[in-house]
Amino acid sequence: MNYLSNLKNKPIDPILGLTVLFHEDTRPNKVNLGIGAYKSEDGEVVLFQSVHEAERYLWEEKRSKSYLPIDGDIVFKEEILKLIYGQYDPKTHFCAHTAGCTAALKVSGNILTSMGIQTIYLPDLTWQNHYLLYSMSGLKTETYPYFDLEKKTLRLTEILEVLKNAPENSAVLMQVGCHNPVGRDPNEEEWEAITNLIAEKNLFPILDCAYQGFGDGFTEDAYPIRLYSSKFSQYFLCYSFSKNFGLYGERVGAFFGIDKTGQFIDKLRDNTKHFIRGAYSSPGIHGSRIIKTILQSSELKASWEEELSEMQKRLRSLRCHFVEKLKASGISRNYDYIQKDKGLFSLMGLSKEQVIKLRENFGVYIVENSRINIAALSMANLDYVVDAIKQILN
Repeated sequence: MNYLSNLKNKPIDPILGLTVLFHEDTRPNKVNLGIGAYKSEDGEVVLFQSVHEAERYLWEEKRSKSYLPIDGDIVFKEEILKLIYGQYDPKTHFCAHTAGCTAALKVSGNILTSMGIQTIYLPDLTWQNHYLLYSMSGLKTETYPYFDLEKKTLRLTEILEVLKNAPENSAVLMQVGCHNPVGRDPNEEEWEAITNLIAEKNLFPILDCAYQGFGDGFTEDAYPIRLYSSKFSQYFLCYSFSKNFGLYGERVGAFFGIDKTGQFIDKLRDNTKHFIRGAYSSPGIHGSRIIKTILQSSELKASWEEELSEMQKRLRSLRCHFVEKLKASGISRNYDYIQKDKGLFSLMGLSKEQVIKLRENFGVYIVENSRINIAALSMANLDYVVDAIKQILN
């Protein structure tokens, strides 16, 4: 019997599949504004100088490449707990080093199912992999409305209405800062309203933090984490170090489980290790060593903080230049909202057909929902991108 014939075709990932098409494009002026990585002015994914120096130090040390424990290096975990939470109690704060934030999210889904939670609410505009990860964990995925694409405002009333009617044994995922793909986050008043309702309904919160430092600053972007820590005795945080350390291919993430009662940390640790063991056994070693080295060195940490701050400032500058050029081109559509967005992304409000025209006619690649990576713009390609957008809008 031909067993492989029983396989069904699966959809191509809308972002990674776009990268394949981009690499196959032979046009010299092509521009990839799809994949969510911070790029320099010359279009290269940035290697932090602090990361380079840490790697030089690690190379000279000639460290062993032995396996890490299932939940990662203990010193690395201590350093990132201090980075994210400052002072923390190991009896109430558990951390596992994971294979990227993707693994942290998958682990969170497995644990939610084991806790008896049946449904998770996701923003209707979110990272598409959220749906795959949580459905594969056995959870029913529901959505709450997030953003009004016409008014360019958060749909706060509708968010509250949907969550107010969420059934018991439900979880809610909130993106923490620099929302993907919208680029717009709740303000402090909106965060308070959403958080208070989640607490009132006794829903279980999952925070997904992938871009800390690219919005208003590293400390400022942690406001939602501080807020949830003040209002909930139990919640999960899934964290990515891909963007704010430039360690995309090293796959460094973390799963944080908070239980201020201190009663269930051991169970949480055991369950986390159980699911990691059944997926990839233990995380990679090199990326966590880089981060640990940086955070343990006052000089390297200061360098990293300065580099991250400069990236955040450049993103704001690029947003301003982009909007100015869109206006100067004569495009009648109002794109002022892009200056209010934060982080890597904004939505251009283009139809699927217009997105395809951008790709086929001009070699400008953006995601089908018209998400654009602001960090992939540069002073060298801005005019070309703006002209391409103008032509497909006419």
